[in-house]
Amino acid sequence: DELIGMNGFALVHPDDLQTAITAFEAEMKKPDQNRSVDIRFRRKDGSWLWTEAKGKNLFGNPHIQSMLLNLNDISLRKQSEQALQESELRYKSFFNQVPLPLFIISGDHKRIIDVNTNAVEKYGYAYDEFLQLTFCNLFTSSFTCDEIDTIYAEGRVIEHQTKYGEKILVTISRNEIIYSNESGYLMQVTDVTESHRTRQENELGFEISEILIQPTPLQDNLKNALSKIRIFAGWKLAELWMPSYDGMYLTCQVADIDSNEVDERIFRFISATDELEYPISTYTTQGLHLSNKPYWIEDIATSEFQFKRKESALLNGFKSALAVPVMSDERVICCFFFLNQQPKKYNRNVCNHISILGKLFGAEIDKRKNSLMLDQFFLISKDILTIAGLDGRYKRVNPAFVAFSGYSAEEAKEIHPLSYVHDYDKPAVLDKLMELSNGVAVPYFENRIVTKAGETKWIAWTATPLLSEGIIIASHRDITAQKEAAEALAISNERYE
Repeated sequence: DELIGMNGFALVHPDDLQTAITAFEAEMKKPDQNRSVDIRFRRKDGSWLWTEAKGKNLFGNPHIQSMLLNLNDISLRKQSEQALQESELRYKSFFNQVPLPLFIISGDHKRIIDVNTNAVEKYGYAYDEFLQLTFCNLFTSSFTCDEIDTIYAEGRVIEHQTKYGEKILVTISRNEIIYSNESGYLMQVTDVTESHRTRQENELGFEISEILIQPTPLQDNLKNALSKIRIFAGWKLAELWMPSYDGMYLTCQVADIDSNEVDERIFRFISATDELEYPISTYTTQGLHLSNKPYWIEDIATSEFQFKRKESALLNGFKSALAVPVMSDERVICCFFFLNQQPKKYNRNVCNHISILGKLFGAEIDKRKNSLMLDQFFLISKDILTIAGLDGRYKRVNPAFVAFSGYSAEEAKEIHPLSYVHDYDKPAVLDKLMELSNGVAVPYFENRIVTKAGETKWIAWTATPLLSEGIIIASHRDITAQKEAAEALAISNERYE
C-alpha cells in the first residue's frame, strides 16, 4: 500500500536511473523484447537492493493499461561477482559458500576443473564425477560453439538436467578467470525454473483473458483458449464439459487436440464422446461436482477414480487424465478434462494454474449466459425497456419501444429522448434526467410523448442509474388508455354536476 501512487523511478539508484529510463522507453516503443537490466532499488530502510528488472508493456490490454514490472533479487549474484574481484586470497572459501552452483571450466570448454558444494547438491553428481564430465554434458540439447557463445552472451534461459534426470531451467553467467595459472571460465548457474514458470503462467493468463473477451462466438473463444492450456500443460487431448440449460446434465462442448495428430484412436474416442450425456450428480463416483478440486489420475487403469468413460479411455490408449471442475455458488459452470497416452506424474502447479484459469472460463461463460438471458427477456418483454447513457441518449431499445413510438431502434439512438417529450412536459422530464445523471433513481413518473406519426401518448416509467457502468436502465408502460378513460370520466362527471 505504501508503494501505490509512488513514482517508481524515484526508488532507483541515481547511477542507474538513466539505464532504467532507457529500458522503459524501449519497452514502450517495442514491447515483448524480453529486455532486462540490473539496477538498484531503494528499500524502505534506505539501503539499496540489486535487482534484475524486466518490464512487460500491458498498456494495450484494456483491463490492465500499465507496465508489468518483474524484479528478481540478484543481490547474491552481485555479491559473488564483487567478492571474486575483491579478494583472491579468500577465493576457495567464498567459492564454496556462494549459495549458487559455480563451475570453473577450461578455456576450450572440454573439462570441468572445479565445482562448489552448491553445484554438487544441485546436480547430484559427486565432486569426482563432475571432473569426468564436460560442462556441455549438463545441457539437455546439443549446441554448436557459436550457439553456446550466444546463449552465454545473451543470458538466455536454457535447460539443464541433473544426475537423476530432473530438468531445470537456468541462466548462466560466464566470466574469464585465471585458475592455477590456467586460463578458463567461471560459470555461475542460476536456477530460474520457478520464476520462469510463474512468468509463463502470468503470460498465459493474460492471453486466455484476451481470447475469452473477443467479440466472436463463445464456442470459438473457448476452443482457442482451451488449446492454449492444453499445449502449455502438455496433454494430448483437452475437453470442456458444460451443463445443460437446466443444469442437470454434462455434455462435451469443446474438444482440442494437436492439429498434426494422426492417431485414429483419439478421433474414435472424441467421436464416441460427442454422443454422450451424463447426469452431473453421477458423472463420477467421487462426486467431482461437489469437491470443487482438481483430480489427477496418474494411472487410469489402477486409479480409484472411476469415471464413466474409463473403459473407452483405456481401449483408445489413454494412460493418465486430469479433471478440473469450475464451480460458482455450488453450481457447475464447466469441467475441464485432459487425457494423455503417455503417463503423466502429478504436478501441483499445473493443477492449481488450470483451476485459476478455469475461473476465467467460468466468469466468461456465466457472463455470456446472463447476457443471453437478458437479451431474450429484453426482446420478448411487453414492457417498453430502454438502456441509455448518463446523458440520456438511448443505447438500446426493445421491440416494444419501436411499436409504441414508431421510431426504429437506430432512429432512437440518433435522437435525444427529450425530442420525443411533449413540449408541456419537457422541463419536468429534464429535471428527472438530471437526477438520474447524478445517481438518483426515479421510482415513478408520468409524461406525454409525441410518436413519429405525431400522435400524443402517455407513459409511466421508472429508471435506475448504474453510475459504475455509465448507463440508465428504464422500464415504461403505455398508460394512454387509462388517461383517456380518466379524462372521459371527468368530462362525464362535469356534465351531470
